[in-house]
Amino acid sequence: MNQELIEIVDVSGTPTPFLIKGDVIPVGITKNEINSMPWTDLAAYYPMSVYTYTNTDDMSGNNIQGALRNLNTVDFQTAPLPYQTQAAGSWDATGTWLNNAVQDLPNSLSIVDGTTPIDWNIVEINHNTYLGATPTLVRSRDCAVQGLILDSGDLQVNGDTAANEGIGLTVTHYLKLDGTIDLEGESQLVQTDRSDFDATSTGTLERDQQGVASSYIYNYWSSPVSPTSNADYTVSSVFNNVGFLTSGYNGTASPVQNADYWIWSYANLPNNDYAQWQHTRSTTAIPVGQGFTMKGPGVATPEQNYEFLGQPNNGDFSLPITVDNDFLIGNPYPSALDANAFILDNLSTTDGGTNTQNIITGALYFWDHFSDSTHTLGEYQGGYAVYTLLGGTLAISSDARINATYVSGTKRPERYIPVGQGFFVSAVNDPTITGLSQPIVGGNILIKNSQRVFQKEIVTGSNSGSIFVKGKKNNKSVTNNGIVDTRQKIRLVFDSPNGYHRELLTG
Repeated sequence: MNQELIEIVDVSGTPTPFLIKGDVIPVGITKNEINSMPWTDLAAYYPMSVYTYTNTDDMSGNNIQGALRNLNTVDFQTAPLPYQTQAAGSWDATGTWLNNAVQDLPNSLSIVDGTTPIDWNIVEINHNTYLGATPTLVRSRDCAVQGLILDSGDLQVNGDTAANEGIGLTVTHYLKLDGTIDLEGESQLVQTDRSDFDATSTGTLERDQQGVASSYIYNYWSSPVSPTSNADYTVSSVFNNVGFLTSGYNGTASPVQNADYWIWSYANLPNNDYAQWQHTRSTTAIPVGQGFTMKGPGVATPEQNYEFLGQPNNGDFSLPITVDNDFLIGNPYPSALDANAFILDNLSTTDGGTNTQNIITGALYFWDHFSDSTHTLGEYQGGYAVYTLLGGTLAISSDARINATYVSGTKRPERYIPVGQGFFVSAVNDPTITGLSQPIVGGNILIKNSQRVFQKEIVTGSNSGSIFVKGKKNNKSVTNNGIVDTRQKIRLVFDSPNGYHRELLTG
């Protein structure tokens, strides 16, 4: 674990009942496997820092001296406690790390089998460092550490959006961010269940996401960062490269600005009631995990790149929803979210979930906007693509309040919800929903670190991909990623005599 052990004492110097802590990662972290271990349980402890003649002292208090054989001199300590950078450069270059001649690099392959990456290192970065052979090449494998401490400098996690390349950076216990993490391309930061983000951090994380550039098309968003981790944010405070106009209905291409008139929220409000939308604009505080709508600036390119900049959101969140209400929420993390895990955490155990009751229906609704030439509601073409535990179905423009042409969308949601994606959930006891043994009662919608995964945006066709549902452009697709959904399903396409088209999924 790359840190020495310390006996915990109280203010008077008296050892406490539970006596062990690490010397680097703070004792108060949530995921502390040694915190409840009494110091007296140690048979012996040799930090190799105190010597008596040819013996190394036992610091457990049991006075079992360790004899050093075949050593004629005592040198300075070179153990990575923790790993520390000594120069700017590639994570995988030996010259980047202190004492590199006598130790393996952090997250290197295990000497046991030569194939398993070591994921329990503690790493301290004080220089500009990048994950890749060069500042532009993407590392061939992901990176996982137990603790990551960025005292200064920039950790660039290489990636390329156009090539659909990126690296998963996983921190299992503790992240202290006083420098910068730059997640390029499809790269993501995953903090696993009970992994802590140090609240005293002063640094930032940057992660890009692409939305439709049209000033007429809605995308549904949720921020993966906040000015202060997990705190409420305004839309203008989390986007680094886009300004906001507080008057008018259209954005501008130069400088790039969005009209904030189109930023709305729908937080725990009556089901399917258009008049209930809340006008958030760019200056109203939004809780982490809540979603919002936004239209693009109207630049010439099909997509607008948005730079999220702030402190990464981390931990578990709950958003209250009342029975018979809807809620526009979203993925609050700088990583993908497992939709199946999210759904199961909000369904009762009797219905196959992990909750004590049914909080939501188990269906997720992703807005897909087809038309791009009007701000008039009655002329919109679009609908909600739906994801359930069975899989995804396409959106259809069937709402009577808009241009109900019954045209279908082209984006079928898959299992993993990408960074920045907003979506609706519902707590309505719809009589057409079958298969639930208990009624939907509402409660706290649970969004948890345990639902986080690293998954690049890609269309697989096997329900194992990740799709940012937005108008116009299709996401990168792949015909086979090696994962096969073996469940028996029937996907039906229904065409009515009046020309209406609908996709149905049963299984």
